[in-house]
Amino acid sequence: MISYLKGKIVAKDNEAVHINTGSIGFKVFVAPKNLEKLKEGQDAELFCAFVVKRDGFELYGFLSKEELGLFEVLNHINGIGPKIALKISALGTLDDFRNAVDKGDWRLFDSLKGVGTKRIQKIILEISGKIKEFSIGDKSKKLTSSDQKILATLTTLGFSRSEAVDAILEIPLEVDSVQDRVKYALKVLGKK
Repeated sequence: MISYLKGKIVAKDNEAVHINTGSIGFKVFVAPKNLEKLKEGQDAELFCAFVVKRDGFELYGFLSKEELGLFEVLNHINGIGPKIALKISALGTLDDFRNAVDKGDWRLFDSLKGVGTKRIQKIILEISGKIKEFSIGDKSKKLTSSDQKILATLTTLGFSRSEAVDAILEIPLEVDSVQDRVKYALKVLGKK
C-alpha cells in the first residue's frame, strides 16, 4: 500500500497532480485548497490514502498527516465515497469540524456543492461520533510512556479511555511521580 510520496510535480489538472518519484509517476487526487499550493516543477511530499475501487485503484494526497486522518475518518462513513470525503476534508481543519460538531453550527458545510441537505445531515450525525474517536486518538499521542501506564491504570479502574486521557492531560508538569500523577488524575475524575 502506498502511504507517502515524495517527488517532483510534473503535471496537474483540475483535480489531481502527477508526481514523479524517480522513474515512476503517480496520479494523486488532491483537495482544491492543496491543489492551489502545488505547482508544476516543484518538489512535493504527500501523505496518501490508497483506495481500492471496483474498477481500479486511486491515490488521494494530503499535505499533512492530520488532513489524511480527517479524510480517512470521513471515507469510513457509510454512504460517503473518497471523492466526497476529499471535498468535505477540504472545508476545514479537524478543529473546525470539532467546533462545528460541538456547537451544532453547520455553516461549514454551506460551500459543499453536489451534496444535498439530507445527506449533509446524515454526514454530520455520523461524523460527530467519528470525530470524538479521532480526537481521543490525537490526545493519546501527546501522552508520555509513564502517562500510558496511568491511562492503563485508570481504564482498569473503570474509567472510559476519553475520560482518563482528559484527566491525564490536566495533570501539572510539576507532579512527577507516577503514583502522584494517578492520585491527581483521580481527583480530576472525582470532580466530574
